Amino acid sequence: MPANESSSGMPAEDPSGEKFSRPRWRVVLIAACAVVAALLVIIVPTAVVLTRTDRLHPVCPAMDERERVDCHPEGKATRHRCEARGCCWSPPAAQGPPSCFYPTNHGYELDGEVVKTATGYRARLRRLKTPTMYGDDVETVEVLVEMQEEHRIHVKILDPSSARYEVPEAALRVPRPGEAVDNPMYDVTFTHRPFSIKVTRESTGTTIFDTSVGKLTFSAQFLSVSSRLASPNLYGLGEHVHRRYRHDLNWKTWPIFASGANPFGNYENLYGHHPFYMCLEDDGKANGVFLLNSNAMGTSSPSRCVDGKCRVCLGPSPENVVQQYTELIGRPVMPAYWGLGFQLCRWNYTNTAGLREVIERNRATGIPYDVQYGDIDYMEDRKDFTYDADLYQGLPDLVQNLHDHGQKYIIILDPAITNSDRRDGSPYQPYEEGLRDGVFVKAADGETNLIGEVWPGTTLFPDYTNPSTTEWWNKHCQQFHNVIPFDGLWIDMNEPKSFMNGSNNGCESNRWNYPPYKPAIVGSIMYDLTLCMDAQQSWGKHYDVHSLYGHSMAIATRS
Repeated sequence: MPANESSSGMPAEDPSGEKFSRPRWRVVLIAACAVVAALLVIIVPTAVVLTRTDRLHPVCPAMDERERVDCHPEGKATRHRCEARGCCWSPPAAQGPPSCFYPTNHGYELDGEVVKTATGYRARLRRLKTPTMYGDDVETVEVLVEMQEEHRIHVKILDPSSARYEVPEAALRVPRPGEAVDNPMYDVTFTHRPFSIKVTRESTGTTIFDTSVGKLTFSAQFLSVSSRLASPNLYGLGEHVHRRYRHDLNWKTWPIFASGANPFGNYENLYGHHPFYMCLEDDGKANGVFLLNSNAMGTSSPSRCVDGKCRVCLGPSPENVVQQYTELIGRPVMPAYWGLGFQLCRWNYTNTAGLREVIERNRATGIPYDVQYGDIDYMEDRKDFTYDADLYQGLPDLVQNLHDHGQKYIIILDPAITNSDRRDGSPYQPYEEGLRDGVFVKAADGETNLIGEVWPGTTLFPDYTNPSTTEWWNKHCQQFHNVIPFDGLWIDMNEPKSFMNGSNNGCESNRWNYPPYKPAIVGSIMYDLTLCMDAQQSWGKHYDVHSLYGHSMAIATRS
């Protein structure tokens, strides 16, 4: 229902008698808000699982089945399991909508007043007495609203009593908030109970971001925030195989968690982790939402994602949204001109003679190709910073020949470093020096090097979040460049991918490796064909920084 507002700018009064100032951009406390279809996102933070017995009887009114938000996202829901967590149970008439869905009285309520700050607004919330979903619920939550730019608003949901993992500035430095702007492109309203926040476009009234759909859930290893979409025209949220650029939101789940899975097209999470979407509104305007989060998440419709830090960009054009997004994360690097040319790459050219034959055949045909690649078959026993002097004898001369013809040569490097000696029995220096300098990812104890298996056999994984690793990596890249004068590096297998689950010693049975909620990612376990989630890196537990591994490798390589 509409809020009681004063057109003269005087304080507005809500039905409970609480008051707060009404600024130029209108922050209004309201009592209720309609529930419609949404985009919800779910993350996996951290915690000890506890239980809660106090209950608030769920309110389950009749609603359009398309407006339901799944209250049992891990699957295999039953009436008993559903009602035990205080949710509503009603099998749908058609396939798609969940049988178990959120009641209208789930979540949090405003505790006191919305407080005006120099950057925007702050609100303190208390949890409604509903049963727990995954344990260790945060009873008191703080919401910060930062009016950062005329075209951008930042909504942050946090636990004021405990510092939680956040993507470090070393990974991504986003602009710090200044004072609240005077003439934003958006209006903001709050709902009192259950608490929700809504952002609308000031010029049209279009809803851009509305969390009233699925009700807030905030626990140590599960955070669920849902948002109403302006339209079903949603793009982004990768990486997956798409049959079209526009996301299929027909009760599909799109998990986000870096994975080396083959792109079979079954909505599975792939190599990249890109928690950003653009929504094209019905009138052609566009908005975008960036979730600065590196934990595993699942998105669907009505859907979920896990992060309490949402940066909303108002565009209004799609081009403006992209500009505003790259203003946050950094502009794209301009590629070398030759990088836009025709390039050849494949695995197993067999030897130098086979590679030379391909090069000369293309020259004879007059094909103007700029770049030739070398896959792992150029290496000695798949070891980084080596080349097979038998099969690829004369490779340095062949690379020089490419340069003489104005062509470039790019080699592949994988992160995994084997602990075995060279073919001639000599020590493998990248391993020996990495061991000495402490550059590898540690097991849960923080001391033992985690060992997995990749192409060269048993391997260790460089911790690219460690500054010492950057120095070690750069040194060996430079030394190998003196041997093979490559023009670029193709860094691969850095999801990170392993050929075994976790490590050669398995993974401990704890809340990191077996969290109470696992998004619908590839594999039955969190550490499927990757590292144990409780492995230690400089930026934090692998549970939190897994999807930053390739990003940190790219930072180290670019330096």
